[in-house]
Amino acid sequence: MKSIIIASLVAFAIAVSPGLNCTFTPKNEYVYNFNGLLLSGIPTLNSDASQTRISCRACLQAIDDSNIHIQLTDVVLSASHVPQIELWPQLESLEQREISDELKAILELPLGAQVINGLISEAQFSNKDAEWSMNIKRAVLNLLSVQKSAPINKMTGEEKDQKLQMDSLYYNVNEKTMEGDCEVAYTIVQDGEKAIYTKSVNFDKCITRPETSYGVHFGFECKRCEGKGPFVKPQTVYTYTFKNERLEQSEVHSLYTLNVNGQDVIRSETRSKLAFVEKNKINRKIEKIEGHKKDITHSMESEKLLWDFCQNGDKADVNPFAVVPTKTKIQQLQEIFLQIQETDQNTPETIHLMSRAVRVLRMSTVDELTEIHSDIYTKSNLKVRNIFENSMAVAGSRNTIQHLIHLIDMNTITPVRAAELLKSIQETIFPTEEIADMIIELVKSPLAEKNEPLRQSAWLAAGSIVHGFASKTQDLPLARPATRQLKEKYVRVFMQLFRNSETTYDKVLALKTLGNAGIDLSVYELVELIQDPRQPLAIRTEAVDALRLLKDVMPRKLQKVLLPVYKNRQNKPELRMSALWRMMHTLPEEPVLAHIVAQMEQESNQHVAAFTYNVIRQFARSTNPCYTSLALRCSKVLLFTRYQPQEQILSTYSQLPLFNSEMLSGVQFDFATIFEKNAYLPKEIQASVESVFGRNWNKYLAQVGFSQQNFEQVILKALKKLSAYGKQSDKLRSSRVQSGIQMLQEIVKKMNIRPRVQTTESQDAHAVFYLRYKKMDYVVLPLDTETLDNLLKKYVREGELDIKSVLAFLNNESKFEIHRAFYFYEAVGRVPTTIGIPLSVTDKIPTMLSLNGKLSFVVKNMEASFSINVFPSVAITHISEMIFWNPLFSQGTKSLQSAQIHTPMMFESVFELKRDTLEIVHKFTVPENEKTAVVLKTRPVCFFRMENNTELSEVEENTISNSQYQFNTEEMDRQYEMVGLKINAQGNILSQWSLPKALMTEQDFEYTLENRNSPAEFSARLSIGNLEKKYLSEIEFDKVSKKKFDFENKDSETVSKSNTCQYVNMTISTPQQQYEVKNIRIPQVFLSIIASSIPEKCEVENDRLSEKKNYRNKWNREEEREESQYENTEDDEETENKTVEKTLIKEFSHRICFSLEPVTECRRGYESEETSSKKIRFTCMPRHSENARRFLKESREQAVLDLAKFSVSFVEAVKISSACVAS
Repeated sequence: MKSIIIASLVAFAIAVSPGLNCTFTPKNEYVYNFNGLLLSGIPTLNSDASQTRISCRACLQAIDDSNIHIQLTDVVLSASHVPQIELWPQLESLEQREISDELKAILELPLGAQVINGLISEAQFSNKDAEWSMNIKRAVLNLLSVQKSAPINKMTGEEKDQKLQMDSLYYNVNEKTMEGDCEVAYTIVQDGEKAIYTKSVNFDKCITRPETSYGVHFGFECKRCEGKGPFVKPQTVYTYTFKNERLEQSEVHSLYTLNVNGQDVIRSETRSKLAFVEKNKINRKIEKIEGHKKDITHSMESEKLLWDFCQNGDKADVNPFAVVPTKTKIQQLQEIFLQIQETDQNTPETIHLMSRAVRVLRMSTVDELTEIHSDIYTKSNLKVRNIFENSMAVAGSRNTIQHLIHLIDMNTITPVRAAELLKSIQETIFPTEEIADMIIELVKSPLAEKNEPLRQSAWLAAGSIVHGFASKTQDLPLARPATRQLKEKYVRVFMQLFRNSETTYDKVLALKTLGNAGIDLSVYELVELIQDPRQPLAIRTEAVDALRLLKDVMPRKLQKVLLPVYKNRQNKPELRMSALWRMMHTLPEEPVLAHIVAQMEQESNQHVAAFTYNVIRQFARSTNPCYTSLALRCSKVLLFTRYQPQEQILSTYSQLPLFNSEMLSGVQFDFATIFEKNAYLPKEIQASVESVFGRNWNKYLAQVGFSQQNFEQVILKALKKLSAYGKQSDKLRSSRVQSGIQMLQEIVKKMNIRPRVQTTESQDAHAVFYLRYKKMDYVVLPLDTETLDNLLKKYVREGELDIKSVLAFLNNESKFEIHRAFYFYEAVGRVPTTIGIPLSVTDKIPTMLSLNGKLSFVVKNMEASFSINVFPSVAITHISEMIFWNPLFSQGTKSLQSAQIHTPMMFESVFELKRDTLEIVHKFTVPENEKTAVVLKTRPVCFFRMENNTELSEVEENTISNSQYQFNTEEMDRQYEMVGLKINAQGNILSQWSLPKALMTEQDFEYTLENRNSPAEFSARLSIGNLEKKYLSEIEFDKVSKKKFDFENKDSETVSKSNTCQYVNMTISTPQQQYEVKNIRIPQVFLSIIASSIPEKCEVENDRLSEKKNYRNKWNREEEREESQYENTEDDEETENKTVEKTLIKEFSHRICFSLEPVTECRRGYESEETSSKKIRFTCMPRHSENARRFLKESREQAVLDLAKFSVSFVEAVKISSACVAS
């Protein structure tokens, strides 16, 4: 018995020893071929994609049972834009790229690794190795790491039985791979001498995962929409093949897709394969490695260095962009801004240039920014200076913000312009303590103290920046979370602003700043203000609103605080309704809702009760996917109440949800009003819009609101001031003023605006307009007695109105030129890949706006005129991008949706007072020889670029043609004239539109309106008489048949007067037809609208279409052409070489190049067997030129283009297919 036990223990020890599971025999050398593939495109087969292959030989030496040394040699890099196929692309079909000797030497540095039970436990790299190179070598180690048996303590009885049989085995273990420490599922299949191990990674069960994301902290998470948003979904599967306990081949396939509404729209793919070549004894040992030991997980150190530099600037320990010379950065920016300056209109190309400028500015140090400022900014025109300032604000790095603040302090940037730039800084994706402190120092500067717009913008921006790093958001930063001490620091700073404030406005500004910060520790200070009855009502209400960003952080805490405030009848009704409104957004459970309904049923204040009922009812009816669970609970509690609000109660809340249930996306419009029982002036008005796109919930995308307390005092004081002015003026002027005052007093009386008996003297009048964007307060406009007094002091002197000052202010003609650039949205994420090259996912909406024109306002006698001539130019592009990047190359896919608008127009309004009537004439003019254009485009693009630090290498772009959806596009080409205007609508659009299809299909639509004759005018006239105290009778319309229409050109104002009302006939006439409405009865107000245009004959040419029939599917013609070619060549197919001649097209970011002579390529379904190199001449033209668009369209229908008249731009060697075989 003892011998049996000893034998069993020996057998168990042998079974768990590393030597048994050792894949490699000590003192031997194994040679493997490593191949890696990166693919960037869209998820459709046979569509073009950027593909890159990395090939090398991996020499592995087994030192002992648990240690190995590896060295990579013969590294080859090839890349091209080729169609996607299920198999690996042949190296001959890809263009070989040159790797510098310096980078190749880094890749060939050796490494060591320790293997325990088949798994790579740690790796040791050379001290000379670079981080990007280590990650590529980790990809090789990742293919060697396999757990060949499940841990004994984790195997079930059934699995142990399967292990004895060894035919098939399945088990789950936690394992470190390139992509993190996650749960891995193993399947083992025995096939004769071969054992096939398959493992897949469950990314939903990861202990750690090296990923990061920035820029999403402005939204809330919609849990109901999980899995539906535009985010990266990784899938990874490994396959290991062993033969006689030797690793013959290992392969890993990873897929990273960008998902929109449940459908993949952009795909990035990596494949890696390690194939056994030979086994030998060690002849020449790999040199000993001296360096730090690290694990196999992808290292994010390079990403940390990039983000640390952007966040901390020159104070960062390492500048990862130091390898790029300053001269190169300045040269790039000079070229960028020179092209922007030479472009009259904003286009998608200028958007791309601005985005490139932002990227370069983020890489610059403070000294480099100073040099850039002197070399570019000071020597440029107004447009470039404005775009440069906006680009630095959008960049949002510590260095660019520091440089902007320096320009503000030096008065290079005006305070008003600085306040505007702070709005862009408020949205920076690099929020840090250092940036927040710089903004707070700017607030305390003498310049900010003298300029209230700058001071306000700086405080609100400081709060937003603190929110980015000190609050719980959806960002996944690489830095550590903010400490309690750091949070307490900023709570003290903002509360100190509150306590030092003397006016209500300053206190409200402090609370809005604290609300923007959204720090969880601020709840104690805010609760104290809410519960303090000594505080003014405006402060208590604002403190409730400042809790809005804590609704997901501490929902139960907010309910515990706000529910007693709502139920306490001693509190003011507006405070109670504000508490209810804020509490409902915490998505309360059913017991809390039951408390609210019970209070509603016994509520004595009908405004509070009606508002409560409307809020619960609207949430019960909401189709917003983020409110699904709350809607069910609200519907349930409403079943147990019989309360119905009175119809005349004005305190209410309403929603307009517009959502798609399948996409779980849409928008919702909210409107709320809060009134008091004794007045008709609302205490608060809110109008907001929120959006849900996938799992990103923008609860406060945009909101505008007005709140007031005791604002009746301001109106009464205004009346007293005007009364005093009237008494001190001459009789004629006094009679006119007194009549106006009497009218205002009647309006005040009817609106029941009066001072309250007890509270008026103790409380200050206060009103605030505010604008909220992306849940952050952006603008606060205060209205109080002091503001009104300052206004009256400026224009009323010694009891008389200073007419000269008013006219000097009004009679002003000014030219304006405005250029702005900003990002509506920007989010960046990085995830590791199994090939060792990180994948960056970017989603952004850069926008450029230009306004040029003239504005004038003239007051003369009893006539005032206002005119504006403006030439707006707007360009906006939505970019969704997935890109692989390392110092060798960058490759990726992006989906572009762009809009370009250019609409010159002239508008004029004339106000003239004639005795008892006021005449208002509006004129809208379309200028002559000007073109109005609206261009919409979508296109998916794949791109590749070899990186070069010394000079800017051009990006190789290729527009992806998706045949699966392109067959569903229809061609439009309409031309017609109307009222002397030539209108053209043409393009190529989807017949059945959906968002995923639009993101994956090339589309373009262009609408142009051109006026080649004299200016076309459209006018409207409005006449208003004195108001009379008469009741309105019902409006009656006489039906007028077409036979009664008067087509003659004559004035059409016919007014029939009676003692009580006026009868108005309205006629709207154009050169083609006329419409008439008779006997409209209105009290002493008559309206006549005369729409006129150029007095010339206009013809509508509906039948005048282009040779391409309207809405004809352009792909039908291609199918017919291909079928005819197929029929003609079917008999000779066996003897004919499987090639076709076509014009070669090379796409770049700003231009498209066409080969002047045709190039031989293999037909679809064949691949090159033999190739030869030939020098080809190319001609290039701007991407959005008419010729480029025309030739791109023609290239889809004919293989060879006629380009003989165009000049040669460059000559390049191109691979020509000389023989093709079936793929």
